[in-house]
Amino acid sequence: MNAPPDPYLRRLLLLALPATLFLLALNPWFSPEQHDDVTYFFSAESLAEHGSFALDGTPVTDWPPVFPAILAAARSLAGGSPLVAKLVVLLFVCVGVLVIRRVAATQHFPCPSLIAAITCLLPISLICGANILSEWPFLTLSLLFILSLQRLQHSRTPLWILGSGILLAITSLTRFSGVLLGAAIIAQAVTRMRADKRLQSALPEILVACIGAAPWLLWKLRCHLIIAGGDAPPGAYDQPGYYIERFTNFDIAGLFAAIESTLLSATRASSQVTDHQLVGTAIVSLLAIATIAGAALHFKRFGIQPADWYVLANLALLLGDLMKPERYFLPIAPFLIAYLIVAIRAVADTFARQRPAQAFAAAIAVWVALLLALDTHLLFKGNADGSRGGQSMLASPDIESFYRAENLELYRAIRSADRRAPSGDPIAAAGFHGKYLLALAGRSFENYPDDDLEPTSWLVERHHEGGGQIQIPSGWRLVETFGTHRVFQRTP
Repeated sequence: MNAPPDPYLRRLLLLALPATLFLLALNPWFSPEQHDDVTYFFSAESLAEHGSFALDGTPVTDWPPVFPAILAAARSLAGGSPLVAKLVVLLFVCVGVLVIRRVAATQHFPCPSLIAAITCLLPISLICGANILSEWPFLTLSLLFILSLQRLQHSRTPLWILGSGILLAITSLTRFSGVLLGAAIIAQAVTRMRADKRLQSALPEILVACIGAAPWLLWKLRCHLIIAGGDAPPGAYDQPGYYIERFTNFDIAGLFAAIESTLLSATRASSQVTDHQLVGTAIVSLLAIATIAGAALHFKRFGIQPADWYVLANLALLLGDLMKPERYFLPIAPFLIAYLIVAIRAVADTFARQRPAQAFAAAIAVWVALLLALDTHLLFKGNADGSRGGQSMLASPDIESFYRAENLELYRAIRSADRRAPSGDPIAAAGFHGKYLLALAGRSFENYPDDDLEPTSWLVERHHEGGGQIQIPSGWRLVETFGTHRVFQRTP
């Protein structure tokens, strides 16, 4: 009789997947067309060197401080390379894959290790895990809080309440969407009160919520006072109209299209073969039916757990989100994957009664093969629109082979201005965010037309044919052109 596999060996094998895949994806450059990583990296630099959470000398209010604080600590210990920051994210990936497996098991999902592995194989997972982005740290911390909340049902001690509340605060100050964990807290509190028919039964959950909310509210107050004092411009999150404009665009078809793009990307892959819209519509429709059916089957058997309410709260917010970026789905991707696996298993049991296990394995194999093919393309070829090369340095040994199209033009224009501008002077950015001047040249920046151009004598502009071009003021002469990017110098 064969001995059962060692659980420690299984965990080691599970860790080998993200460690290999994500190590292959590491490079020392900032991701083009994505400046959150620039904000995190340079605000961490400010924290480590000056003790202030700021970007280019301006206090940061739109981004929470925990992830930059972690990066600042790593910077103090291991140096200021972007690779150090990316290795911090990779550490969260390795911890996160074990946490996903544990949460999946406690939620009674089938195949917990498979759920963790597929989460790592998602293309958006690879993109976020190989760059200086907060999705994987937030995913790991939020699921750790889910585990902590589950244990709170039995460990209702002051120490556990305090620890859970602190973990909630850390999570919500890693990404502001951590406040949606409140849905899980409310669900658990209501369940306790219904079971015991006493309000006092929910006191531990209420205390956890209060402890977690206090630092978050204090942080928002700090940001409000800084903005009111004129030390920082109003951020998007500080403008009430932002929420009305951004989160009132309810689009169910768009929601499931974004979920399909996150979990399968089959529509994107099929578009390389056929441009027939019916194919994409059919794929998204089938995924929507399978996800809903899988969730319904799971809820029918085990009830809607507090963690499920957290997932539903996220989906409700994303339903109204105008943008629906794939990376916003990553923190709840393990649950969406689990619902799909429940549906796939049910279909296999129903329609392949002679060999349901083989049918299930075949369906999963197709899913995994598709994700591996997409990851391989990202690693060694680049993204679908050709705006960047392969994420791996085996494919892109230098930054000029990684940045492509407009991104490469922007890089060359910034380097041209950097060579010409006096050392230490800021450079103006027009038509793109000046954060790229920090990332690609280490320069302070002015954003034209919002900022004053007086401190600078050099300007880089991105212009678009057929509209959207910014009018450069008089007194500037064109020095050099790089496709859609131009370098200007102030005339004497």
